[in-house]
Amino acid sequence: MPSKGGIGLRTTRLNDGSHRVIGLALGSSAASDGDLMIGEEVTHIDDVGVTNLPSEVVGILLAGMPDSEVRLGITSLGGADRTVSVVRIASDKPLISWSKAVLPLRLRRQELEKTRPSSDGPGIEAEQEALELAQLIQGEATFLKVRGILIN
Repeated sequence: MPSKGGIGLRTTRLNDGSHRVIGLALGSSAASDGDLMIGEEVTHIDDVGVTNLPSEVVGILLAGMPDSEVRLGITSLGGADRTVSVVRIASDKPLISWSKAVLPLRLRRQELEKTRPSSDGPGIEAEQEALELAQLIQGEATFLKVRGILIN
């Protein structure tokens, strides 16, 4: 059984930072409701503003567990704002989770750095990374780090 789901929505980021719907997969939950139309602007995904975010982050926010609900803030072509709730459906397409791949590598790197003697001590960047990792592990915050953008 697939552990990832999606809503069958494809967006693109325009030069002004907005994300527009450019495709709806046939048979997807986004297409079956008829609530979403090509050309409409996606402004929020589950209360996270997506203006000026990279397309990769929007894709991560849209993906999730099958049968879970995602709330989309939509601005219609006429300029009216509304919220649309869509249920994610299981995806047969294999998805690669970069976060699942990166976390074990970061943990291993942290362990290796602890055992290696250092003459100048940890730098500010290493301390910040350790703090982010600790918060991620404790579940106090969710971090998506794509192309240097940090969403808290």
